[in-house]
Amino acid sequence: MSTVACAGCGMPRAAELVGSTGCPVCGHVVSPEPAFEPPREWAAPKVEPSAAPIPEPVRSGRTATASAGRGLTGLAGFVVGTAVGILGVLAWQGRFTTAAPVETVR
Repeated sequence: MSTVACAGCGMPRAAELVGSTGCPVCGHVVSPEPAFEPPREWAAPKVEPSAAPIPEPVRSGRTATASAGRGLTGLAGFVVGTAVGILGVLAWQGRFTTAAPVETVR
């Protein structure tokens, strides 16, 4: 007994029941008639490509030095931000820690 997937829901069904009964889950029935085919006048007309030349790509005014300047600015911002973060953590720790002497048991 072989099984095939239902075209409506994908549920496996016995192959001999596909043409005779509907799917118990979705009710899909395979019809013996062929699928709808549109008439010829509905088909889109074929358009031939135009002979217009392909335009050249537009070049921007950016140079390698402009890109390097932006990279250095980003690097400097990263370094300054890291330094400010580290100093902020150290200042926070220094503000809330007490310098009370620690007594040891002898």
